[in-house]
Amino acid sequence: MTSPFHSNQTADHPPIGWSLFLLLGILSLLPAAQIFAADASGRFAVKGAGTSTCAAFVDAYDKKSPLLQSYGGRIDGFLSAANRSREDVFDLAPWQSTEVLAFALTKFCRDNPELKFYSAAEAMINKMQQDPLRTASPVVVARHGGSAVLVYRSVLETVQQKLHEQGMLPELESGAFDERTAEALIKFQRSAGIKDTGLPDQMTLVRIIGQ
Repeated sequence: MTSPFHSNQTADHPPIGWSLFLLLGILSLLPAAQIFAADASGRFAVKGAGTSTCAAFVDAYDKKSPLLQSYGGRIDGFLSAANRSREDVFDLAPWQSTEVLAFALTKFCRDNPELKFYSAAEAMINKMQQDPLRTASPVVVARHGGSAVLVYRSVLETVQQKLHEQGMLPELESGAFDERTAEALIKFQRSAGIKDTGLPDQMTLVRIIGQ
């Protein structure tokens, strides 16, 4: 089934695995302080999908409802606002797609069904500020086997470093995607039992960076 979310990290939307609940340590999240602008009394208006409950979000997620697109847009909107409001942060989610973030959020929401969706999303975003991309990084188009993904150069450098540390990339590359990096990714993907795309796709990034 085609994903109802829009991903801003992929050029051709490769398949994404759903065994990603370890991402972001979502089990440890608690409702967080508000991170967006408010009036003098701390009140602010919430629009659209953000006003619904976690239970409604989980229901839409489980049913793969068309409403998921609205929830995905809300997650993207919260992230964009958070990126702008925080000092020394360029991107709080430099490698995570909307799909991955939504999946991580479902676990927390299943345990807190009455919580408002915007509160759950804020809690997740506050958790993510532990390891953001702090300065702008060029976007690299990684192409292999007729497919392509978009990835920040700094994220690709991290992937290459980890592949090098595991002995899969003998010569450490410098953020350029080349055939040696693709071959190293295939080795890693096969060792991890995931699809060997030769690309830094979402499943691969979760396995290399997220765990």
